[in-house]
Amino acid sequence: MRRNAAWRPSSKPLFVLTMATTAHPAPVVALTPPRDSTNVYVPAATPGGRPPHAWLGKGYSLYDLFGFEWTLPRLGRQPPDSQGFERAASTAGLALKVVDIPSKEILDIYSVPLVLMWPDHIVAWHCVSDIDAAFTLAVVTGNPADVYRRGIRALTHI
Repeated sequence: MRRNAAWRPSSKPLFVLTMATTAHPAPVVALTPPRDSTNVYVPAATPGGRPPHAWLGKGYSLYDLFGFEWTLPRLGRQPPDSQGFERAASTAGLALKVVDIPSKEILDIYSVPLVLMWPDHIVAWHCVSDIDAAFTLAVVTGNPADVYRRGIRALTHI
């Protein structure tokens, strides 16, 4: 087999994929997703988008707290309860890491105190309380049986 000397694999498609700011299509996406551009990032913790980055200390990033499992950052000095998400994740067999980040500055960047992250560090959902946590997890994991059993309705509690 003769190899074409002019052909070389390109890393550009991978670069564009990893630098994209939104993950469309996603089970849940924001009604107004953040502007999507490969070279301009506008911080917005909207479902389907990359979470905003922040430094927590010298050489210590907010991203360092996100694991290989589902992550639920609880933001602010008095974050809401996360027991609903913890129970729902346990029932669904999902590994969920809850991380407390008592920074008002990071809460201001994210706009809401609870931000559910997919294992690939994309925002799955954000909310102000853990009411309807089981329904939220059913939707973001694409589990139609759970969604049907809990009742089909709009997620409007953000």
